[in-house]
Amino acid sequence: MKGFSFRLQRLLRVRELEEQTARERWALQERETQAARTQAEAARQAKRDVWQELRSKADRPLQRLALEQTLPGLDLRLQSCRDRLDAAQQRAESERRAWVQERARVQSLERLKERDAMQFRVDALQRENAILDEVASGREARKAAADSADENQRGDEQ
Repeated sequence: MKGFSFRLQRLLRVRELEEQTARERWALQERETQAARTQAEAARQAKRDVWQELRSKADRPLQRLALEQTLPGLDLRLQSCRDRLDAAQQRAESERRAWVQERARVQSLERLKERDAMQFRVDALQRENAILDEVASGREARKAAADSADENQRGDEQ
């Protein structure tokens, strides 16, 4: 729109960049959460595999003993993975909330910009209507003057 300039445009641009940065931090944290989820699932699967192998080695006590000794380490690994997953999920949620807050700040400025633009359009239409009214009243005044001059001329002729 020609002539419209949002007075807070630079602030809006800064807020948009802050919102973009917050969204990227959230996306990064979501990827880290997914990686932690994948590691936790791998640890769970490793423990299931050991238990399945233990059931199949019932007749081999030495192999069974060796597998049983791996279970505490797998439990620790699984718990560590769960802890990392929980922490990653909390960080992702925190980053999501930060992004939502930044998004709200941008949206409030965008609404203000739209309201200012609408007011600019209303003001422009009012100025245009005032000019048209002025032109119309000038035309009416000239016509009235011409009509008056015509009547004077007719009056002179009689």
